[in-house]
Amino acid sequence: MSLITAFPFHAYVGDLKTRRVVQEKVAVSLSLLTPGDMARMAFVEVRTRCGQEDKTAPWRPVVRNGEEHATFYDTRMGNFDVRTFPPHSCQTCAASLTGKYGNERCQGHFGFIGMPRLHPGDALRGEERMSVMNPHLVEEVEQLLQAKCFFCHRFRAPSLDVERYRQALRLIDCSLIGEALHLLDVVSNAKGYDTRHRRLHTANEEVINDVTLLQEHTERILSRHAHTSAAAGEASVETENGKKGAIDVRNGIARQALRELKEYVNVCSHCNGISPRITKRNGHFFFFFRKNSASVNVANALLTQVQLQEWEENNKLHKRTHTYFRNQDIREHLKQLCQREEPLLGMLFPHLGEPSVITPHITPLPARDMYKAFFIDRVLVPPLPLRISSGVQVQDGGAISPDPQTRALSTVLGFVEQIECYQVLQNNSTPDRNLLSTAQEIANEINLRNLQVKVNEVYQEIMGTFAKKEGLFRMNMMGKRVNQACRSVISPDLMVEPNEVLLPRPFARGLSFPEQVTFYASARMNLLKRCVINGPRRYPGATHLEIRQTNGEIRFIELDVPEQTRRQHAAKYFAMAQSGVTLIVYRHILDGDRVVFNRQPTLHKPSMMGYQVKVLSGHKTLRFHYVNGNSFNADFDGDEMNIHVPQSLEAKAELDVLMDANMNYLVPTPGSRFGDLFRIILRQVSC
Repeated sequence: MSLITAFPFHAYVGDLKTRRVVQEKVAVSLSLLTPGDMARMAFVEVRTRCGQEDKTAPWRPVVRNGEEHATFYDTRMGNFDVRTFPPHSCQTCAASLTGKYGNERCQGHFGFIGMPRLHPGDALRGEERMSVMNPHLVEEVEQLLQAKCFFCHRFRAPSLDVERYRQALRLIDCSLIGEALHLLDVVSNAKGYDTRHRRLHTANEEVINDVTLLQEHTERILSRHAHTSAAAGEASVETENGKKGAIDVRNGIARQALRELKEYVNVCSHCNGISPRITKRNGHFFFFFRKNSASVNVANALLTQVQLQEWEENNKLHKRTHTYFRNQDIREHLKQLCQREEPLLGMLFPHLGEPSVITPHITPLPARDMYKAFFIDRVLVPPLPLRISSGVQVQDGGAISPDPQTRALSTVLGFVEQIECYQVLQNNSTPDRNLLSTAQEIANEINLRNLQVKVNEVYQEIMGTFAKKEGLFRMNMMGKRVNQACRSVISPDLMVEPNEVLLPRPFARGLSFPEQVTFYASARMNLLKRCVINGPRRYPGATHLEIRQTNGEIRFIELDVPEQTRRQHAAKYFAMAQSGVTLIVYRHILDGDRVVFNRQPTLHKPSMMGYQVKVLSGHKTLRFHYVNGNSFNADFDGDEMNIHVPQSLEAKAELDVLMDANMNYLVPTPGSRFGDLFRIILRQVSC
């Protein structure tokens, strides 16, 4: 909800009156979108880069070669509402809604940028696209490539080492944690063979050195546990992930399996092939064969001299020693691995490939097709209202200056277009007529690598948004730099006064104001007495008492004591106040108290204004009317602000007369206005 986009608050007024606004969030769940999820979520393919749209109508598709290419501001992705342009309603919502005003509450719809097409211009195969690695799964791809055989596409480790982890994970999924750990200890891997024999000799345990024996041993454990559970009337043995306590153990075993499988020697135990060394540099994968290893592989008919010569010429062309591992080749290697090691991979990644967008007739990917989840053939474009609220600016010439996220996506689209141009030349080339030059081949590989880098940057920017805008996931700070101050995330509220701030009750209990007891206001005196009895932990309460004797002596009485003691203090010291002793109660913040509302850095006087407090329970953010957001330069995207409580009546009077938010609406230097005076007047008239 940003001030830049003139958020339609009036469309949500009914919710504020009829629905429960405050909700308790108990957990946050993150899921990985599969290519199928992205295809179901996206509504339009964006094919026009930033700056190429019509400046007078940036939402209008650009026509090229008789085809309409959507822009980043296409109204099928949400309402378009930018200053200097007429507002346009969401076309996606308009297709399913009736009414001339459209859907003001549309939160937007996703678009997508397709990866380069392998056969652009071909009507039959035009939808076949290249793939890039999912940036969230690069580490897993690296571990699998380093653990598999380059030739037979199985894990290089012996079958017993692979099977021991699969059976251990089966036991974990049945909540048999102790049995799973014991199995890994008894059935050691190839590196610990001698250690295993010494341990078995001393423990006098069964020797398990064969896959069949291992499977029979696991079945006996499961049958025994099933019989015991049935006798005790428990649930069935096979559960999804076992008990909660087994999740950490399961994740540890999965990490250990990947780590030990990739550390196995390069010689495959199945085909005796010597796999190359695979490294990762700047998010790209390279492989390298030593001369001796390449000769052995050629002798075993696993490699040919033609392949080695092609790799060597390609490396000389690009002036490098290691061969670039293209994404298409990595995808094919992982595809073969998933088909040959389906049982273990299904246990190592049990939820990979499960759909995040649940629709009818959608099933998760089987383990043999799990390789598809490691790659994406499109990048989602966030909804239009979300990107506009991030800071879209209109230049003097009328062109839109995009936000950083849209600019990064436009860069991705630029590399997609360059790669497709290369594909057109490559598809039209023949043995007699080569349309590609050496420079174009070098540039194409650079574009492929840059495309992966830019996609990674788009994903990193999303994760950086979570990291920079932690807000309430950190804490509500109380008096970190000065006493009687608090700090939290701000959020707008249409239903409050322009000079009013909603203070969460935990802050109201943590802050205090010294108020002197006066007997000419009996209602106020009774309230202060009630605060003393409630103490510091119950609202409204008080933290301590200050007693000033006539001889100048000052005493402080702590109220964090049992309730009976507080009642005695209230009776004793309120009686003393009638005999000339000054009694001051440091009470909690109440409705109507004056505070200083400030956002750092304080660039000008209106960045620090006086507000009137209204305490509400259930809220965790500082809420105020959005018309004063410009004075604080606040856009409500996770900004934090401070509240300072004055400790004297004189300071409260200054806030009331000189620093009230309703009285500070002009910029001191040019004299222009800050808030929307028309809205402020309407708000006050309506009240």
